[in-house]
Amino acid sequence: MAERFSRDLAKGNWTSVKSAQSSPNRSAWKFTGRDGKAWTGTLTVQAVPAAKGEYIAKLTVARAG
Repeated sequence: MAERFSRDLAKGNWTSVKSAQSSPNRSAWKFTGRDGKAWTGTLTVQAVPAAKGEYIAKLTVARAG
C-alpha cells in the first residue's frame, strides 16, 4: 500500500527524501510549488488492527521554512 502511494506522490513531482524516521510504512517527501516555495510531507500507512486487509493512510503536508 505504501509503495502505491509513493508512486503516486512521485508522479505529482514530489521527491522522496531520507529521514531518520523513515521505515517501510513511513516516508518523507519534498515538493517545490509553482511559486518556488518548498513544501514537506510525511506519508504514513498503518494496518487497521481489527480489520484484516484495511489500512489507514495519512499524508501530512506543511510549507517548509
